[in-house]
Amino acid sequence: MWTILHQDKFEERAMSKVLEQMTYEQYQAMQQKWLQSGTMLWFIAGNVLPSVATEIVEQALGALKLRGVPREEIPDIRNLDIRVDG
Repeated sequence: MWTILHQDKFEERAMSKVLEQMTYEQYQAMQQKWLQSGTMLWFIAGNVLPSVATEIVEQALGALKLRGVPREEIPDIRNLDIRVDG
């Protein structure tokens, strides 16, 4: 089960349109390429030593064995302003 988080219905409508046109053979071909390349953006905060943070990232990279994605192919990231009352 996949969950997609989004702010509006545009992404859902766009995904539905793509999936409606996809054949089972296309799905199988696409599935062979899933999780083989990608990029990670890390944010580690709190009482964590830099050496421990580096170790966490290196372990994750080793476990996933993703091929890197060129920076120009990485989509822009949406920033959220999360306010905490306190």
